Amino acid sequence: MNLMRPKHFKPAKKKYVSFTFDDGPDRKYTLPILDVLKRFGVKATFFLVGKRAKRNPDIVQRIVKEGHEIGNHTYSHPVSPILRYRAIEKEIALTGKIITEITGQTTQLFRPTWSPWDFYCSRMEDIAQDLGYQSVRWSISSVDWLGIKGIIRHKIMNTPINSKEIFLFHDGAEKFPIVSRRATVEVLPHILHRNQKNNIHPLTLSEMLGV
Repeated sequence: MNLMRPKHFKPAKKKYVSFTFDDGPDRKYTLPILDVLKRFGVKATFFLVGKRAKRNPDIVQRIVKEGHEIGNHTYSHPVSPILRYRAIEKEIALTGKIITEITGQTTQLFRPTWSPWDFYCSRMEDIAQDLGYQSVRWSISSVDWLGIKGIIRHKIMNTPINSKEIFLFHDGAEKFPIVSRRATVEVLPHILHRNQKNNIHPLTLSEMLGV
């Protein structure tokens, strides 16, 4: 028996999200985040700070081994608006070298370090492009740099998901080391469960961007 759909019927649009984590790797927080992602079968993208990756090569290797992607987030997370081209170029190139030395892989993904001066972020993206990177920001921030669970849940759970969204989280606290990422670790399972329940599909950044 053939069932005719009503004329007004519109198939629901599929919704996709990509989880990204900045400022790691961090031994205290990246490892439990990896545990949560593994439990839910979700692959994420970790934008690594070069000097942290150099200190924690085993975590970087685990990230790659478990099928996650790695991006370049500069060597020391600079935020000064007066850095010269060569200084920024060195920050990006050195981190790329460290990633390759640890993983045997290269990455095309880059995220500029946040700054209140947008021209600075854009300039950093231009330099990254000169070095062969594709810069990726985000569409929905968890604001987890505040370290408050209620705010993270509100921002992620109450912001409408369109067809494709990129979530910004942090697994490290490069510029504000006194801020805990424990809230991120604790809220993440609730977000992943919500996504599964509502058929919101996870994608890696490469899958989402087609690179």
